[in-house]
Amino acid sequence: MMLISCTQNGQILYCPRHDRVVLEFGNILLRFNYKELEDFTQYVNSIDFNHFIIKNNQSFNRKEILLN
Repeated sequence: MMLISCTQNGQILYCPRHDRVVLEFGNILLRFNYKELEDFTQYVNSIDFNHFIIKNNQSFNRKEILLN
């Protein structure tokens, strides 16, 4: 696996053997092929975060943006 990027919250890796991108953050691990990664990126970019911040304003989980 080749490390693409790393922060204190997670990392992005590339596996040339399986031609997969791996995203790790918290206790979540997501594996994508190129098309799946494009679709996921498009989905994340389409999220109206302000809507969910307002919607979840009264939630006990203040640090989280809860999505359907």
